[in-house]
Amino acid sequence: MPAPKETYTCKEAKAAVKKLGIKTATEYFQRYHEDEKRSSKPHGYYKDEWVDWYDFTGRVRPPKYSMKEMIAKVKPLKIRTKADYRRLCKTDPKLPKEPEKHFKFKWIGWDNVLHEMACRKKTVETHYSYDEAKTFVREKGVSSIRTYRALITEEARLPANPKEKYQTQWVSWHEFFWEKEG
Repeated sequence: MPAPKETYTCKEAKAAVKKLGIKTATEYFQRYHEDEKRSSKPHGYYKDEWVDWYDFTGRVRPPKYSMKEMIAKVKPLKIRTKADYRRLCKTDPKLPKEPEKHFKFKWIGWDNVLHEMACRKKTVETHYSYDEAKTFVREKGVSSIRTYRALITEEARLPANPKEKYQTQWVSWHEFFWEKEG
């Protein structure tokens, strides 16, 4: 049986990565085999000490907008979907790619960021009750989340996130679109 491979401590691994000029996770995965002391999965191997790839490669984390700055930047652009937002992130590195994770407990929801949802909120006094929404959706023949998302642009009384809005009654999308699950 071969002897177990000797591996760097996390601190030693960071120093080796820095010395080699490795700056990204992709570059690390392409080159880790150049030194048999480096782990193929440092985020798992050093899980107790792991922060992120910026920390591991010694790079400075790029600054990100605050939530207030992000909303001020995004709303005037009339971004309508998360996909549009993610495309916008490619043009502005200060926008967090996953704001719901970046802001964690401060996250106020996509409804407050996306233009379409913000416009709908201004005009909606009340949403349908759970049963009314379910009946409306079923009458319209909605059978997918994508179709539902399209429908909410036409019917302001449907909530953007029914699972959140109807927390106490919510069962599943299947039940919402069709019938009770068995």
